Amino acid sequence: MEGNRQNAIFHRQNEQFMCCNGKLHSKTGSAIVALCGGCAFLGALCLLILEQFAPLRHYAVYIYLGVFALVIMSLVFALKTERELLLIPYIAFSIANVFLCIVTAFFAIWALSSSESSPSKYLSSLMYDERLNTSHRLYIENQDVPYVHQKASILLASCSLVISIASVPVFLFSARVVCRCYNYFEAYHDALKMNKANEVGRV
Repeated sequence: MEGNRQNAIFHRQNEQFMCCNGKLHSKTGSAIVALCGGCAFLGALCLLILEQFAPLRHYAVYIYLGVFALVIMSLVFALKTERELLLIPYIAFSIANVFLCIVTAFFAIWALSSSESSPSKYLSSLMYDERLNTSHRLYIENQDVPYVHQKASILLASCSLVISIASVPVFLFSARVVCRCYNYFEAYHDALKMNKANEVGRV
């Protein structure tokens, strides 16, 4: 009887708590988001270890990865404890990343438009890593190093543009999934409070 009354108040499989066209529950979807985020974090750390990615070892990258790790841990803990407030960091992080991707795409296009642009010069400066220059000189002539830096800057700007554009729908979709999970936890806790109030009133 109590179970029937709770089901009348709260339906776990309600359409508003589902994602992927109603085929997956938002809590499961959020768990998949957390898993993918964790894999992306570990993959980024592995890439930074490689010598070829030495120019990307900027303090801002490590700060971003640190925040990303905290956000993923908050998401995992939220799913384990079913506390909707702990989902807010990921939602805010995703929205912030959408704007970051737009800004990155803008500067990437600017860098590709002219080799004399400020973003292009900045990317070229990133390539002037002493260890990287030493490895370059093992395979190419000294006079060709600046040319290689220029081509590498173009490649870096192109990759940044593609990744930024591709990341926008990913962040928007994952934020939507976690938002639905937030609504699910909130509705679930409201239903529990209502059922508890009904039991107290009946007693």
